[in-house]
Amino acid sequence: MAKNTKNEEEKKIDLEDIKQELKDYVDIKIKNGFTEELEKSNRRLIREKNKKIIFRNFIIIVLLVIIGLLIYLLYSNKYFHKLFNDSSDKTIVIENKESKEEVKEEKKLTLEELINKYSYLLDSIVISEKCDYIEDYYKGNLTNELKHYIVLNNIDFDKLSKEDDYNIIDLSLVEKEYEKIFNGKYEAASFKYDSNKIRYINKMQSFVSDKLLEKVESNISRQIIDIKEEDDKVIITCIEGIFDDNKLYNITSSKEVCKKDCKLKENEDDLNKISYTFVNGKLESIKKM
Repeated sequence: MAKNTKNEEEKKIDLEDIKQELKDYVDIKIKNGFTEELEKSNRRLIREKNKKIIFRNFIIIVLLVIIGLLIYLLYSNKYFHKLFNDSSDKTIVIENKESKEEVKEEKKLTLEELINKYSYLLDSIVISEKCDYIEDYYKGNLTNELKHYIVLNNIDFDKLSKEDDYNIIDLSLVEKEYEKIFNGKYEAASFKYDSNKIRYINKMQSFVSDKLLEKVESNISRQIIDIKEEDDKVIITCIEGIFDDNKLYNITSSKEVCKKDCKLKENEDDLNKISYTFVNGKLESIKKM
């Protein structure tokens, strides 16, 4: 009986030890687990905090770059200069205007330079003193017939169709040359060339001469005395006369103007003076001066 009681007490002691060991083990595990979780949480918090700090720093850098770029743009456009130096800027603008006006004046071409630039415009305006329209020409009456005469003077006669005793001139040839020289819509018309009647035949879409055509050379001399530029217009003023046997004659009156060492400019009051207006390189009008 006593023996059984002793065994029961030993067993009871052993159970108490086991319980205490289990309790200690559990406490250690709980403590270690809690500590580990706490460390993990701390590490997560530190990472999140670092991310926020990096993002904040990135935003600050971007804002600083944008502000710097805006300041540069304002500086490059002289905003600060205009803001703080308004009065001095006005002086500079005035000085710049004056300098531009001086440059403009310096660029103004001389008559000789203008002649070199525009004299070619007169190359196609050729008329003979024997022309049937000479009076109209020097009165500034630029008729359709006179225009056809000038056009024919610019056509190579070798390109004309030749029959036994007359020429055929294709309308397209005349029309094409007309559009090179004159402004305005082309209208076909019969006309005279060196007393040779050039008839327009609508059914043939051609011009037919009364007799074979021969080129009439002009004996008219021309001197440019003024050229004006007005937007798309060029106005060329000339003195014109006829030199024959060293003598100078008025074109329309055939009056002798000078007998020896004659020059157009020195006798301009007794000669024909005429102004040609070209628009975009084409003759628009002729005016008696």
